[in-house]
Amino acid sequence: MILVVRSCVLALTLGLFAGPALAIEGFHFTREVEVSAPGWVRAPLDLAAIQHMAPGGADLRVFSPAGAEIPARLEASPPRLPGEVPGPSLEVATHRAECRQEGPGALACLLTLPAPGQRVRRLSVEVEGRGMMGYRLHRPQGGRWRLLTEGVWQRDQERTRHVLDAGSTPVPGGLLRLELFGSAPRLAGYQTGLELPTVLFEAPEPGSYRIAYGSLTRAEASRPRAPAPAEALWVTLGAEQEHALPSLASLAAAPSLRLDERRLAGSWKVGAGGVRAGSLVRLELPDVVYGFAREDLGNLRLVAGDRQISFYRWSSDAPALVLRRAFALDERPAARESEAEIRPPHSGLPLTALDLTVPAAPLRRALGVRYLDPGRARRGEDPRERAPVVRAVWECRPQPPLPCRESLALPSPGPPELSVRFADGDNPPLAGVQAALWRRVDTLLFVWPESEEPVRLVAGPDRLEPPSYDLQALGDRLLSYPWQPVELDLKDSSAEKEPWWSGWIRPMTLVIAGACLLILLRRILMEA
Repeated sequence: MILVVRSCVLALTLGLFAGPALAIEGFHFTREVEVSAPGWVRAPLDLAAIQHMAPGGADLRVFSPAGAEIPARLEASPPRLPGEVPGPSLEVATHRAECRQEGPGALACLLTLPAPGQRVRRLSVEVEGRGMMGYRLHRPQGGRWRLLTEGVWQRDQERTRHVLDAGSTPVPGGLLRLELFGSAPRLAGYQTGLELPTVLFEAPEPGSYRIAYGSLTRAEASRPRAPAPAEALWVTLGAEQEHALPSLASLAAAPSLRLDERRLAGSWKVGAGGVRAGSLVRLELPDVVYGFAREDLGNLRLVAGDRQISFYRWSSDAPALVLRRAFALDERPAARESEAEIRPPHSGLPLTALDLTVPAAPLRRALGVRYLDPGRARRGEDPRERAPVVRAVWECRPQPPLPCRESLALPSPGPPELSVRFADGDNPPLAGVQAALWRRVDTLLFVWPESEEPVRLVAGPDRLEPPSYDLQALGDRLLSYPWQPVELDLKDSSAEKEPWWSGWIRPMTLVIAGACLLILLRRILMEA
């Protein structure tokens, strides 16, 4: 009930519900559609529409010539004729990609799609390099890279083009990860074929209809219940018209927050040169923050002076790389095992996956991952004898030049150290092992305040309750709102991890004080 009331108040604040005459207000973009006759209508979207629309068309609305909203939905394009492939589609060519070397003969590239949440009908890549080349294509999901397809290209030219299957489901975040293996591989360019969805609605009369999107409203639109017939009228969208959005400045402030500066675990200044008050900004949390925040990040606050700043926390499907390095295994002949320790740069990181890679060779090894805590060792415990947090059997049937790869899902939060132990049996320890550690990416979305006080991100005491702001009612709709990036100024920060015993100071003080009072009272009674 509280959430419903907040949503209504928020919608009224933004001016999104003002009756049929003003229903088009509050949308960032509109398109005109001319309908010649009543009946079912399909309007294919273009690149601009899918880039500006919320994923899945959550903010899509269709208005009749009289200004009334009519039921509409977004769906995949059906075939125009029997036996024809679904259409239409959009081919977008890109000649540059973000690539980095990950070892001799290994290249990893991030392929940015034109818009997030789209179905990729086909992915065509143009690669350069000599001889045979291996590939792996991944999509983001839940803070991990999930393998879509892999294989080897038999190439007879220096520059070749290949078509990859990117799956049939929408790609969250609009990113794909392509790995190439061979002799100095290089990605010259790639082309994505997107399945363009269509807006489907039933027109009650001929006339000029208006399609609107780019809104922050939480109200669910009315959707057609009946399926559309095959002979629906196909129409073309008019030119996109951009409109000013309501200001979010009223959603920036929150009640005052009195935090004892001596009890703060960490404090970092937010740098935002050139950002104007009332603008929506995104702050991606760096590694260092997780070492001072609770597992649920509930003790984080954004403040300006003694005033809180409302924010919404969003977690990306694509992970961030924590570290990547090669290491040699320490052999344990008596146990016929080998082991390696991995030390993340910071403790408490929201780890999601550990990728282990070795050169192509037949192998089958049981392995276990343990979380180590040096503090336990100082208290007389042996953390290496604890049960593994992850167990797996790594089996590889090599297909050179593809290396052997094992991807392990890790629980969060991460420890100060972790150990990977292999059951080698009668085999020698693995050589050339490379580890890649990944974590979740968290981003804070908030409205830049008008206050002259510097904006800071602070980590309060662990007992601090998680915040609850009206801005959080907007949820993922904020992702389609125009925004600017900001960063923490890590050079101008104050961070000191609260010691484990700090929470016991107050109760122990009360216990000691109570004992002293009892002793004093006893002495008074004995002397009386």
